[in-house]
Amino acid sequence: MFGNWQFGMKHIVQWVGPVLDADSNYKGRIKLLLPSASPLLQSVTPLDSGNYSIRMESYVGFSTTAQFTLQILAEPRDFTLLIENKWINVTVGGNALFSVNPSARVKSGSWNFTGKMIAWWIATTVDRNDDYRWRANIVLPNGSLLLQSVAVSDSGDYTVSLTPDVGGETTATITLHVLEITNKENISSVGIIIGIVIIIFAVIIGITIWGIRKKISRAKGGSQQNNIRVASPGNGLDVSAVPITHKSAL
Repeated sequence: MFGNWQFGMKHIVQWVGPVLDADSNYKGRIKLLLPSASPLLQSVTPLDSGNYSIRMESYVGFSTTAQFTLQILAEPRDFTLLIENKWINVTVGGNALFSVNPSARVKSGSWNFTGKMIAWWIATTVDRNDDYRWRANIVLPNGSLLLQSVAVSDSGDYTVSLTPDVGGETTATITLHVLEITNKENISSVGIIIGIVIIIFAVIIGITIWGIRKKISRAKGGSQQNNIRVASPGNGLDVSAVPITHKSAL
């Protein structure tokens, strides 16, 4: 009895009677259990997954073939979900991207807003709530959510639930704040009005101060005109503050 085992199109071991000849990449890892010719492949990795075939012939010319498929499962790991931004600020009318990065391939998931389902998917098939059909998009394969034309009413907590190929469901929450746009024209108008009021107020104050100073100046001038200084000839006597009375002509 003789024959060989192949992995894909590559010979991995062949034998004639009890004599074995293994490929250099499989020496030390493969054993052949005779007389059944069953192979024992040790220390397998995901790279060993695939189709294996055997061909056996007898010394009298009878032959037979068979094929087997080997699937190597990766060692399960904890499934984690990385959130880039847990708080998102967007102005009214803008687009909000809820970005998520799962640690493994996701087979299904969903997004909901305060308990209301927005969108859900299995593999590449996505479905949406009618209220979000034209605004919500799922970015595959990671499952991020793109929400378009947001309004103030869209503010709140958004929860994503993702299920990997291997492992259980994981959830995370992202908070969206939608900011209202302030009317710049109104702000400019208010600023102009305030500026005009300040200028008018300053002019009024200036005029008032000028008027007060004018009155004070006139009062001082009138006082000086109503006081004379009389010098007595010969002895230099000064007489001050002599009031002058005016007699009216009859």
